[in-house]
Amino acid sequence: MNDALAVLGYRSLFVLNYEHLEENLLKYDAFTHTPLASIYKDLDNRFPNSKFILNIRERESWLRAIERQWSAKGTTLVEKEREIRLRTYGTAQFSREILEQVYNQHLEEVSRYFKDRNESLLVLDVCAGEGFEKMCPFLGEAIPPAPFPHKNSARDTFERPAQKLKRFLIRYLKARRIKQFLKHTLHR
Repeated sequence: MNDALAVLGYRSLFVLNYEHLEENLLKYDAFTHTPLASIYKDLDNRFPNSKFILNIRERESWLRAIERQWSAKGTTLVEKEREIRLRTYGTAQFSREILEQVYNQHLEEVSRYFKDRNESLLVLDVCAGEGFEKMCPFLGEAIPPAPFPHKNSARDTFERPAQKLKRFLIRYLKARRIKQFLKHTLHR
């Protein structure tokens, strides 16, 4: 979402924590990331006539992604990460039951909050293929010729690092074999 907003010309910030947001409120046009989920009402009150995009995806897919992400991180959370998880999800550790309830509750609360304000909320399912064709009319922007950016997928997060490591090891082993070959050939 952050990259999609940048393609449209917005100065968009991927918010890491609440202080990060506060420090940058006047420097950016748009903000994205998990910490905003728990403070959208406050932001709406502080910035009347703002537009909100609720990114959704199929619940089971989201739960699997959260489980993978949180498992990869382990239990070594810095205090700010812990604060965001507690404030947003009500738990710092993966719990399918809690997160499923939070997911459903958040969708209901956001829908109820913006019930009579369709001009203020767009529900977007990028994972299902929605993108600029739905987002641009909502923001009053022209649809760009560029494709909607797709980052932060499980493939980006988990598969690509493994592929990079594999490529590095192959290059390393080839270089080592070449060195050994040259050493053996030149020292004859």
